[in-house]
Amino acid sequence: MTDRFKHWAINLEVVPFPVRIKAEWNQLIQVLSHLISNAVKYSDVGDLVTLQLTHASGWAIIQVSDKGDGIPLSQQSRIFEPL
Repeated sequence: MTDRFKHWAINLEVVPFPVRIKAEWNQLIQVLSHLISNAVKYSDVGDLVTLQLTHASGWAIIQVSDKGDGIPLSQQSRIFEPL
């Protein structure tokens, strides 16, 4: 995955203690790859993309953030609808 995004500035913020994640590895990588791809695709060249791992109440929290325009409010309710 790092080769795919090696030309972008991706800031990685990880908590300083072990976080155990129980997940299907291939699906987790697919989701992260898709989120990072979208962040890079809709950001301007040179904009920072941040991948953050934290945890709360026994859950791992992974966030991908960027400076892009985002999904229009009118379309946000449709994010998880099948194509």
